[in-house]
Parts: sequence; structure tokens; C-alpha cells
Amino acid sequence: MRTWFTSDTYSWHANIIDYCQRPYTSVGEMNDNLTRRWNETVAQDDMVYHPGGFAFGPRERWPGILGALQGRKILCLGNHDRKATYMIEQVGLEDAFRNRVVEVDGVRLWLHHYPTNNALDQRGFQGPPAPEEYDVALCGHIHQLWKLRDGCVNVGVDVWDFTPIVLDEILTAANAK
Repeated sequence: MRTWFTSDTYSWHANIIDYCQRPYTSVGEMNDNLTRRWNETVAQDDMVYHPGGFAFGPRERWPGILGALQGRKILCLGNHDRKATYMIEQVGLEDAFRNRVVEVDGVRLWLHHYPTNNALDQRGFQGPPAPEEYDVALCGHIHQLWKLRDGCVNVGVDVWDFTPIVLDEILTAANAK
């Protein structure tokens, strides 16, 4: 089993194609490509942490998108995601939360949809824990704007070739100067 990270997939969000200059001509093409890249990367018994921006548009389509993706899926809620209970009970995620420190291969990762430098005062989202409580912060939300800033790694699809990434890639990015 491997652990993967990705965010801001925004299935069914047609405007995200123009907003982020994604290389797709339609929302269907984007959804198909993101699903294909995910499933070429993630095995069925793998774990995927998704720091927000899972899907957009009609909620009744969300379980179908989730069901097409391999792996066990845990969502760190973003500004467009529904409440945790809805995401677990209706969409089918294994877990959903606002933010959390998780440990993967001995590395403590703080997952939050927003970057550490603007995590406070975002619709009631909690700010970062004390710096000694985690090794690397992971976020989404900022799409293609940057990959690393102030010790925070953006795991969004727009800066990772529309594919989930593993811890080694995160650590390489976090240590880049």
C-alpha cells in the first residue's frame, strides 16, 4: 500500500478549465483525463489524501466520480466541498475533516485546504498547529499559482501534471530552495 496526495481536481467544474488554463476542451475531457491519470497511479488498496476541491456542480454526480477512482479516499474539506457528514455518508469518502496532522513513513504532514500563510479566517477554517507539531504543510486552493511557499507544498493537480503524488515528491519540493 502506498499513500498519495492530490487536491483541486474539481470534477464537473467547467470554468476551472479557463480559470487555471487547464489543457482540456471540455469538462468531460477533463474528468476523463483526471480519472485516467489517478487510476494509472493509485492502486485499489492505496490511500489518497485530498486537501479539498474534490468536485463542483451537481452533487448527485459526485458519488459516481468517487466510485470511478481507485484507492481509499480521505478528504480535507475545502471551500467548495460539502460538510463532512455529507461527504462520508452521501458521496462515499472514508473520512472528511477540516484539517489534520497525519503521519506517513515517519513524516508528520499537516493537511489543510488553505496555504499556511492564509489559513486563518477562511470560513471558520482553523489555522496551523504549532510548527513543532508537523514537518511539512500540504495545501490546495491556490491552483497553479505556486508549488512551494513558506514551507507549504501545494499538492494541487495544476502543478503536478494532473496526477496524485507520493511523499518523496512532496519532500523533494519542500526541500527545494
